[in-house]
Amino acid sequence: MALTRRNDRSPSVPALFGSVWSADPFKSMEELFGRERLGDRFSRPMDAFVPSVEVRETPESYLVKADLPGVKMEDVKVTLAANVLRIEGHRNEEKREEKDRFHVTERSYGVFARAFALPEGTDADAVVADMKDGVLTVTIPKRPEEKPRHIPIGGAGVKS
Repeated sequence: MALTRRNDRSPSVPALFGSVWSADPFKSMEELFGRERLGDRFSRPMDAFVPSVEVRETPESYLVKADLPGVKMEDVKVTLAANVLRIEGHRNEEKREEKDRFHVTERSYGVFARAFALPEGTDADAVVADMKDGVLTVTIPKRPEEKPRHIPIGGAGVKS
């Protein structure tokens, strides 16, 4: 026995979406999900390209890795000013031929910028960046005095 209560005052799904529901289910999906149908193919609205990043702390440094597939090294700029690391650049759209038919287009292109505030204790003069296989890695070393050091417990140097 179901304990679901029916509320006759709430609008039905077709009423909520107005004219979205039509005889063509693909047209309904396009309108519902914000996709445009171009001829016989679907296209996602062009979103800005925002690279995925990973920020990791090791005992010696901070590592920032950014996924930049299809981005050339000369199209990326890494700057550090006022303790803010900034990664910016652009990914160009590939040339499309008139004879090509795209059925799905989900890749995004354009200008991107990511900024990260660095914590105190970093060595801004020793930051290095490297790009390999579409992954940008920025290594931000910690100052030696900021690295944790092991302090032995008991015995040595303690006088009673």
